[in-house]
Amino acid sequence: MLADFDMLAQKLEADRNVKVMVFQSANPDIFVAHADTNFLKDMSGTAVSRDEVKLLDLQRVLERISRLPQATIAKIEGFARGGGHEFALACDMRFAARGKATFMQMEVAMGILPCGGGASRMARQVGLGRALEITLSARDWDADEAERVGIWTRQRLAPTSRNWPSVLHNGLPPPSTRPSKLSTSRSTSPLKTRSSRKPIGSTKRPAKHRH
Repeated sequence: MLADFDMLAQKLEADRNVKVMVFQSANPDIFVAHADTNFLKDMSGTAVSRDEVKLLDLQRVLERISRLPQATIAKIEGFARGGGHEFALACDMRFAARGKATFMQMEVAMGILPCGGGASRMARQVGLGRALEITLSARDWDADEAERVGIWTRQRLAPTSRNWPSVLHNGLPPPSTRPSKLSTSRSTSPLKTRSSRKPIGSTKRPAKHRH
């Protein structure tokens, strides 16, 4: 599935006609259950330096999804757990079916860490304390809780959830989507300041005398 998402992202990066991309599961009970944990048995237990760390396929693909020029929406009608919820977090918005949709980051209970970038994305979105509560509790959060803490964008009753997010398609010119995403995402990054190298003292230019 990651390979399919990677190929889709490659096509969308070059497509200037698609304005909004909605990700929805064909199974109404499960958005994405979790990433396949079989890869854990092949992971080395030896610590390496930061320079030697390599991105997992899950991290690389989700980062690519997060940088798409289109507005991306995860439409969640069932379980979104672990890597599945991290995929939803990589999207710009998350719309959920009230009474059906739930999410969980259960990695800590498995003795591992969220490895798809979800922890850092949650911290930027809802703050460090709430992100730690979600990660360390390793429990299900329903749509009402998710909207209240700000991790999901909207929630609606399941019967009416199929009618949205079509409202976002109207009057949204493609050229404006990418700049809007970039400016909004940059507003959540720490500001970079430059130190002045000018000597301390007056910056006024000497007055010119006329004869």
